[in-house]
Amino acid sequence: MRRIHLSVITVAIVLSFGPVALSAPAQEDQHASKRRVTRHWHGYGFLPGYRPPEVIERERARHY
Repeated sequence: MRRIHLSVITVAIVLSFGPVALSAPAQEDQHASKRRVTRHWHGYGFLPGYRPPEVIERERARHY
């Protein structure tokens, strides 16, 4: 009877450490291969109706 309890406890301990041992290296590799993405600013893009100050000055100079 004692031998059965000891073997059940041993199997339970071995099985409980299995997932922990397998998941630790996977997380390490995942963090090591992860790269930071740098995004460069490309301006505001197209804004409808926006005129830069240079264009406004040029139009005013033409009308006067």
